[in-house]
Amino acid sequence: MFDMLFGIPAYIALLLAHVDLVWALLVDMSLLCTFMLQHTVMARPVIKGLYNKLGLSIVERSVYNLTASLALQLLIQHWVALRDPVWRINTVEHNACWWMFAISHGYCWATIYLGSLTMDLSELLGIKQVYYYLNGWEDPLTLKSSELQRLISHQRHPSFVSFFFIFWVHPYMSVDRLIMAVIMTLYMVCAWKVDDIDFEYQERQFKRKEIELSHVH
Repeated sequence: MFDMLFGIPAYIALLLAHVDLVWALLVDMSLLCTFMLQHTVMARPVIKGLYNKLGLSIVERSVYNLTASLALQLLIQHWVALRDPVWRINTVEHNACWWMFAISHGYCWATIYLGSLTMDLSELLGIKQVYYYLNGWEDPLTLKSSELQRLISHQRHPSFVSFFFIFWVHPYMSVDRLIMAVIMTLYMVCAWKVDDIDFEYQERQFKRKEIELSHVH
């Protein structure tokens, strides 16, 4: 049984009173879903198989990145800000806090970028596939070790921790940023399937690089 307000159920009256908030939430959720669907659907084996059948496998990664960029641009342009703070840290009065956030975020972005270089940035962007094809060489992904291919199939982007930190550790957590942080964190947890075997491979590679660099004078 609903309490009635001017003949309208109370929950509907509540929605009408906050129609701008509801609309903003719907828009932001739709934009995030569009971005995640693009990432998920275009990475499915059936889509990659379709590229192979059409003889367009060399541009599959390039098209993936193009559509991901378009989805991200759509999200940026049409995102509706909800400025009400969930928490706020005054970095103006506390200069040390500003430097802490600036340095930590810079470190996280640098880690993601360097990790992309380590995992072969040109292949990640789809440039290497086209270059190899024009030179009559094999797909660059097939030339990588089986362990690296396995890691790439489980996690294309490096550093879950860095992304998590960027989403959550911020001096001003607004409502819309909180929504984005929650949804993107859940998406990464569900989509990235790195396991112990992948971790051990990365650990071995890190130690090997350490030994190689220790002999560089």
